Amino acid sequence: LDIYVTDNAWMGTSFRTLEGTVKYTVPVDRTITAGSVFGFGSDTLFGNGDWQSESGSFALSTSGDNLLAYCLDQSGNLNFLAGFYYSGETW
Repeated sequence: LDIYVTDNAWMGTSFRTLEGTVKYTVPVDRTITAGSVFGFGSDTLFGNGDWQSESGSFALSTSGDNLLAYCLDQSGNLNFLAGFYYSGETW
């Protein structure tokens, strides 16, 4: 299973391509159960060192950005997992 995280904006049918996307491939011998904390940016997070750049430049802006997590099914259809928007002041 591949989990993608992007700061590209969703345009309703596709992503803009001005920013970046990173990908985490869940190893066959691991599972991520509901409620598990995983991510990148800290050595204490499960999966921290396993993220790969998929495209562009993934870099959240301090003045505001969005963060979308998704995966693709076997047919390549998009399945959103979570989304966040930061306005520069609050999430």
